[in-house]
Amino acid sequence: GQKSEINGLEVTLLKTRTTTGSSYNKAESGNTYILCQFEISNCTNKTVGISSLLCFSAYCDDYTADVSFNAIIEANGSLDGDIAPGKKMKGEIGFEIPKDWEELEIVFTPELWSSDSLTFVVNNK
Repeated sequence: GQKSEINGLEVTLLKTRTTTGSSYNKAESGNTYILCQFEISNCTNKTVGISSLLCFSAYCDDYTADVSFNAIIEANGSLDGDIAPGKKMKGEIGFEIPKDWEELEIVFTPELWSSDSLTFVVNNK
């Protein structure tokens, strides 16, 4: 339920879920996939492009965590495409991380050459 605003975009981390994958798409031994569902609302007067690979990065227990294509296979909707003014996008981004993870920081940077970003923190209960 974390919600923040940046450059006219309202970004909300709705929920997270973990999975070890499916019978044909499994996380490596000792790892799990974490899928993070976001909603992005465009409150500007121009169309905004979102790319899961370019706009999102993460750190798991202070180590970099790359967007995982295998995790994204398990996702419900993607975070890729254009959002028209006044419209929304909802989808999941996925990372492969250790099963015993403690903290995941997800960084959203909507403009490639900007230093403006939002950081969402997820703790493993």
